[in-house]
Amino acid sequence: MKINITKKSKLLLLIMICLLFFGLFFINRQEVVAASTLTKLPKTQGNGYVTYGRQEEEILIPSEYEATTKEFRGVWVSPFAGDIPGYNGRPEAFKQELLEVLDTMQSLNMNALLFHLRTHNDALYNTQLAPQSSYVRGMDYDSWDYLEWLIDECHNRGMEFHAWLNPYRISSSATTMAAVQSKYADFPNNPAHNSENVLIGTSGAILDPGRPAVRTYVREVCMELARNYDIDAIHFDDYFYISGVNDDATFNKYKNQYNTSLKSDFRRLQVDQFIKELSEDLDKYNRETGNYVQLGVSPSGMYQNGSYVPLSDYKYDANGTLTYPLFSNTRGFAHYGDYLYSDTKKWIDNEWIDYILPQMYFSFEKEEAPYADLADWWSAVVKNKKVNLYTGLGFYKIGEAGDIGWQSNPYELTNELLYNTKKEEIKGACIYQYRTIKNQINCAAVQRLKNEYWNMPAIGPELRRSTQMESQEVSTFEIIKGTKVYNLGWGTSISARKYAIYRSETTIDENDPKQLIAIVSSTKHNDKVYYTDLTSDVNKTYQYRIVAVSQSNDLSSGVTLSTTSAVATPNIPFGTFNGIFADAKAKINGKFNIVISPMNVQIGTTPSYDVYISFDKVNWEKVTKEPLDGSESVRCPVQFSSDGRPMYVKVEAKNDIGTVTSNIVTITLDTVNATEFMEEIMNNIINKFNDIL
Repeated sequence: MKINITKKSKLLLLIMICLLFFGLFFINRQEVVAASTLTKLPKTQGNGYVTYGRQEEEILIPSEYEATTKEFRGVWVSPFAGDIPGYNGRPEAFKQELLEVLDTMQSLNMNALLFHLRTHNDALYNTQLAPQSSYVRGMDYDSWDYLEWLIDECHNRGMEFHAWLNPYRISSSATTMAAVQSKYADFPNNPAHNSENVLIGTSGAILDPGRPAVRTYVREVCMELARNYDIDAIHFDDYFYISGVNDDATFNKYKNQYNTSLKSDFRRLQVDQFIKELSEDLDKYNRETGNYVQLGVSPSGMYQNGSYVPLSDYKYDANGTLTYPLFSNTRGFAHYGDYLYSDTKKWIDNEWIDYILPQMYFSFEKEEAPYADLADWWSAVVKNKKVNLYTGLGFYKIGEAGDIGWQSNPYELTNELLYNTKKEEIKGACIYQYRTIKNQINCAAVQRLKNEYWNMPAIGPELRRSTQMESQEVSTFEIIKGTKVYNLGWGTSISARKYAIYRSETTIDENDPKQLIAIVSSTKHNDKVYYTDLTSDVNKTYQYRIVAVSQSNDLSSGVTLSTTSAVATPNIPFGTFNGIFADAKAKINGKFNIVISPMNVQIGTTPSYDVYISFDKVNWEKVTKEPLDGSESVRCPVQFSSDGRPMYVKVEAKNDIGTVTSNIVTITLDTVNATEFMEEIMNNIINKFNDIL
C-alpha cells in the first residue's frame, strides 16, 4: 500500500524529530550536570549551612574537585611582603632563595609566578628610569642579571612570569614633599623629580595619575620591561589613588578636557586613560614583535556594594555587557569609589585587559563580603567578554581572627577552589602569599591541594583578547627506550613557548587532566627538545602525544607515537659536564678531592660517575670503587704523584641512555709547594753530610 505524505505532514514529522533529538540531548545534559553533585556547605561553627551574605539561600558547592588541563595557578611573591629576603651581595645565596620558590611552586604544579618588581616608584631590575630598590642594593647586573636568570628558570619549568608593578606608589607611610624630592634629585627623567607630579596623602605619596607626564612615564616603565625582559605579563595590584590626597590643582587644570565637574569621575577617567593607552601600547608591541605580553589587574575584591540579587535577575545589553546589578552583595571597601577610583568593570567591558584577578581574600562566612557572592558577581561581569577571571585567595589569613572561615576551617582554601569549578567563567586562582604557603606547606589544605586538586600539571588558559599566536605542531618525534624508562625527543616548533606531554595506556584524550604528565620549555639554542618520563615503565606500552603551546596558550595539533616504535637505548650524548676540578693545591704525595659538578642532563635518568687518573694519558686507572651518584656535586679522593709529574683526570658518566666521557683535566704540582719540597730535600742532604763529617 502506498502512503502519501503531504508537505504539511513532512513538516510536522521534521518538527517531532527535532524535538525528540533536543529532548534526548537535554536529558543527557541533565545527567551530566547531575553527575557533578552540588552539596550544602556546613558552617564552621554551630549548626546549619553557609548562606549567601545576609540571606537565607544556602550556598551549594561541588562535592568533588573537577580538574582541568587548562587553569591559571599563580602565587604572589614579594620581598617587600617578606616572602623572600632581599639581595645581600651574595649571588649564590639569592639564587638559592629564588630556586626554593620555584621548587615549591613546582611541587604544587603551579604555573604562574607574580613577582614584585616595582614597589615604591623604584626598581628590582636593571633600569635608569627609577632608583634601585633597597631589596636589590649592590646588584651588579653586568655580571649577573638575576631577573633575566629568574625568568629563564620559570620558562624552563613551563611557568609564566608576570611582572608585578605598583604603578603610582612612592611611599606607603607618611612622608613629606621635601623627602620625596630628595629621593629623586638624581633622577630627572622620573616624574617624582617634579613636585607638581606628586600627591601627598594621609598614608603616603603617589605619582599623580591626572598628570600626562606621569601616565607617559609609567607606560614607558612597562614597555621597557617588555622590551628588555622576556616577561609574560604586566600585572598591577590595587594601588592607584590613595586616601587624603589634594589634587585640586590637577583637577582644575585638566577637568575641561574630560567634560566633568565631579572630581570622583575625573579621577576614574585618569586611571581609565592610563589602562587604555597601555593596553594599546602592548597590543602594538605584540603585533610588531610576535609576542603576547598580557595586561592583568588585581583590584580589591569589591567593585561596588549593594544588596543581594538572584542570578536569574541579572541583565545584559546587546553587547553582552552586564547592566544589572552593578554591585556585589557586599559591604566594605570598594575600589570604584572610596580612594582608588578604579572602574575595573569598564576595563573588562571594553576588553582593555587580558585578565582580572580580584583580591577576594574573604571566606564563605565573611558576612560583609562572602566569597561565593563575589565569585558569582565577577563571573557574571566577564561572562561574555574576552577577559579571563582568576580569583585571588587570601591564604595569608589562615588561623587569624576576624574571619571565621579562615580562622577555623582548615579547608577554606580548597573549598574556595572547589567552588571555582562551579563557575565556567573562573579560569584559575592566585594565592596570597608565598610566605604562607612555605610556612604552611604541611597543613591540611595545602596537602589536599598537592595530592588531590593540583596533583597534575596544567596549561594556562587561552588568552582571547588580542590576536592569538597559533602553534605549529612539532616535527621528528621519536621515543627512545632506556634501560628503565622511556625518553622522548622532538624537533622544536618556532611558535612554541612550551610543550604539553600526554601519556595513556589506551587512547590519548587531551581533555583528561590525568593524561597531561608534564609541561616543558621550548629551548632557545637547540633545535631538539628532550624529556625523560621518570614515571614510565619500559615493560608497559604507552601512547605519547606532544602538543606545542604558544605564548597565548594556543595549542597546536598533537603528534602521537606509540612506544612500540621506540628506538632501543642508543648511545647518544645525553648531557654536558659543568666542571671538574681539584679542591686543593696539588702537593707531592698530597691527598685532595676531584670535585664533579652536576651535569646538564638533556635526556635520561640521573647519571653516575666513574673517575679515572693517568700520568701519561695512555694508561688509565679507575679510582672509584663504586659509581658515584651524580644528583649533586660529588668528591672523589685521590693522591698526587710522588715525583711531581702532572696528573690527568677524566670522568665517565653513565645513565640509561648511554655514556659520556669528559675532557681530560690536567692537575700540576703547586710550584710554591714544589720549591718547599726541594728545599726540604736539600736541607736533609746537607744535614746528613754534616753528620758524616
